[in-house]
Amino acid sequence: DEGLRNAILVVDEAHNLADRIRNIFSPELIEANLLSAIEAIRKMQGARNGFHSPKKGSGTLRQLDFTSSLIDASVPFPEMQATLEQLISLVKQCGGDALSGKEGTAEISLPVQSFLSLWEKWKPEFFIYAGWKQDGKISAEEDPLVEVHFALQRFVAVLRLLPDRTGAFTTVIECRNNTLRLVILCLDAAVPVAPIFRQVSSAVFMSATLQPFELFRQTMGLEKSRVSNIALASPFPRENRRVLIVPQVRTNFSVREKNLPAIAALIAEIDAAHSGNKLVVLTQRVARIQL
Repeated sequence: DEGLRNAILVVDEAHNLADRIRNIFSPELIEANLLSAIEAIRKMQGARNGFHSPKKGSGTLRQLDFTSSLIDASVPFPEMQATLEQLISLVKQCGGDALSGKEGTAEISLPVQSFLSLWEKWKPEFFIYAGWKQDGKISAEEDPLVEVHFALQRFVAVLRLLPDRTGAFTTVIECRNNTLRLVILCLDAAVPVAPIFRQVSSAVFMSATLQPFELFRQTMGLEKSRVSNIALASPFPRENRRVLIVPQVRTNFSVREKNLPAIAALIAEIDAAHSGNKLVVLTQRVARIQL
């Protein structure tokens, strides 16, 4: 990417980077979420098929607008439902082959092409649905169809990496409480991000807990010839550090609000004991305001 050649990446708290990358590149498909999307489709189909002119004063204006918009919509609800049912069947096939109907977890090989084919079928159907929602200004805090779409999009994006990345990913099927969960697990964080680090002009990784540096370099797939390390000691003299524990004042979240007056009094007492500038660090915005 030409745009990355002049880029400088700055990563703070870099010790968290490997775990974050592995989480991002470990997508999942959950049977219960797919079933929720099908149920949402059935409700919208029922609203469209059962539409009648409501009596005056019945329902809210928003509800009437929503039902009316279903009448003229060309949303392929039956096709979307069929695609989701095929997707559930595919997930069940993966689970049935590995778990034989029992609860547990098993490592499996994915039928990659089958998932890719369903994704290509789902995309145009969903785009019509999304366009209908946009045109009708129909919004909802939670839309199971949107959630499934982005889960499937992420799943397929990682799925495309599998054929050329042997050993960097594994696939697991899990059955708990009679619900299947299909997960692609990223085992090597370097695989998805090392190409990015190779393209950029430079990258700066900062953390108070980044050592050993060589382990971090290998985990991120950084080129050894391009890496320089620097470890800085604390600028504050150790003899000036005093750690005090005050057992009389609890700061647990459950009692923090109750103990704010005592905390404020303690801060004032410490402030009065010494002249000069002070820095008080608090972890919660509400507590800062109230104090």
